[in-house]
Amino acid sequence: RRRLLACRDADLAPQLDEGADPDIYAPPATPEAAQKALTMFWITAHKGQKVLHRGMPLMALQGQTLLRQELIRLWYMEATGNDCGPMSRLTIHTLTPVIRAVQQARGETALALIGRPVRTVAEIYADIDALCEAVADVGRSLAQKLGFAYSEALETTVRKSWHRFKTEHAELR
Repeated sequence: RRRLLACRDADLAPQLDEGADPDIYAPPATPEAAQKALTMFWITAHKGQKVLHRGMPLMALQGQTLLRQELIRLWYMEATGNDCGPMSRLTIHTLTPVIRAVQQARGETALALIGRPVRTVAEIYADIDALCEAVADVGRSLAQKLGFAYSEALETTVRKSWHRFKTEHAELR
């Protein structure tokens, strides 16, 4: 428990006194921020196939971490209407309200997707497919909520390239 000794913000004081982790670091989500996060996701997903083609699954695994971070950020935008910014900049304190909001909005499905095993190249392939599905869904939802045009062309280009890669390089699995 925390003991609140003083607070100049009448709205924040009750949250602090109750032990809640207020989300004071997240401004409202903007169409530009959502589009940038979506673009970053699709470009990173595309790079995953490049490093797999080069025989570097460990590097692809690092990319999976970035894909997961973008997905959590997008889920947070959808759940709260706020933007926590790039996940790499968050601390345990600023990440707490983000994770709580995502867990509350998505439940066990969030953990099931984010916690998928990626121990083999085949699991990396399956994980990329699953993350792409989730981001496509949340991206379309955010486009509608925030009023921007979802980049169907970028998604389609990455997905077609990824499908072609998987078909042509089945032996890499």
